[in-house]
Parts: sequence; structure tokens; C-alpha cells
Amino acid sequence: MIDRMNERTNNIFSIRREERLLALLLIVLLVSINAMVIAHYYNVFTPIQSNYWNLFIGKFHISGFDPITLSVVSDWSQAIMFIAIRCWHSLCILPICSTNC
Repeated sequence: MIDRMNERTNNIFSIRREERLLALLLIVLLVSINAMVIAHYYNVFTPIQSNYWNLFIGKFHISGFDPITLSVVSDWSQAIMFIAIRCWHSLCILPICSTNC
């Protein structure tokens, strides 16, 4: 019974022979897209600057990605500020306005 369960688990993570070409093409595509993003933003974000936050918010534009969320995920100490703003909004603004602004 245990051998059969191990065999099923191994089959989940294996790539079938007929799927290998598609998997390789998708990996090449994803690596290429990531390389293009890095190449596009390399000169903008690699220099050390004092006003990095405004530069990041103003220049990081990728469809489907929010620069503020990305910065919080990169540096969790910033999350405290966003949680505080959200709590203040929920506790103070919503009761006054009776609408989500």
C-alpha cells in the first residue's frame, strides 16, 4: 500500500515524454519574459538613490502588478504602515462617509 502511494506521488511530479517539449517551450518563454523585464528596468532601478520610493512608484509599470504590493512583499516592515492605513480607513472614514472611498 505504501509503495503504491509513493508511486502515485512520484507520478504527480514527473513530466511525461509527450509533455516535455511543451514544458521546455514554456520555461524558455517565461525565462525570456523575465529577462526582458530585468533588461528594461535595469538602468532605472540598479543605481542607489535617496528618493527610491517615488522612483519605484513612478517608473515600475507592468500590467497586472502593483508596485506597492510588490514592495511590501519584498520588505515586510512596510506592511505595518499599510495595515495601519487600512485600519484607520475602516475605523474612521467608513463610519463618517458611509461609503467606501
